Amino acid sequence: TRISIPDNEARYASMVEGMDASLGDLIHHVESLGISENTLIVFASDNGTLSLHARGNSPRDTGRDTHSWPLREGKGSAYEGGTRVPLIVSWARLVPGSEVQKSLPIPSNSTSKSQVIVEDLFPSIIRWAGGKIYRSETSVIDGVDFTEALLGEPEPHSLLNGRALVFHYPHQWTGQPKGGYQPHSSIRQGDWKAIYFYENQVWELYHLTQDIGESLDLSQAYPGKLERLAITLKQKLIDRGADWPVHRELKEDLPLMLPDKMN
Repeated sequence: TRISIPDNEARYASMVEGMDASLGDLIHHVESLGISENTLIVFASDNGTLSLHARGNSPRDTGRDTHSWPLREGKGSAYEGGTRVPLIVSWARLVPGSEVQKSLPIPSNSTSKSQVIVEDLFPSIIRWAGGKIYRSETSVIDGVDFTEALLGEPEPHSLLNGRALVFHYPHQWTGQPKGGYQPHSSIRQGDWKAIYFYENQVWELYHLTQDIGESLDLSQAYPGKLERLAITLKQKLIDRGADWPVHRELKEDLPLMLPDKMN
């Protein structure tokens, strides 16, 4: 059955097909070099899916932004559709009995609920390559080795469990503020996620395990949880020397405001 496809969706489909073909070319090239047995392929994205305003129209002209469903919004947004991305780690070719692959026996078709962020790739890849991270009193390694997440669910005491992940976007981007497309900072810790929007100085709180689509703001229902996350977020931004948004007319920094300072 032939159906009409909008031009922008046809272009998008072409790009997806092209990316898939390029990945296939890469795998075939690794095979041709004879190094597939000891080559790990890491597949990830630097942002979420293209959002409604970026693609120009909603699927089948429904008027609903479902490109990232069940996640909310897309690239550039503070919501999960803008920040949650795929991460796949796999041997280029599985070789039964391979001594190299025994050092990192990733179970086939396995998944993990561990929360991993891009800076975790550095210490992890160093370990997989058999290297060593040289530490000193002044050096700080931002990421955490997530090898245990590839081999099975990490132990409760693992550094991967319970840590706070911080996202900071102090810039003005395209799109509407109501979709989360404005300067923002957010923090994810366990099941909870708090977001601060600088433009209208608003906090939002979500329980992602129960509400992956971020449809129910719990900031009023759990003020204590929000305050704890907000304090942690602000301190981490300060510790890391993060830049604040700047008021365009006043030329002044607009630092993150804690919930108790906004009442």
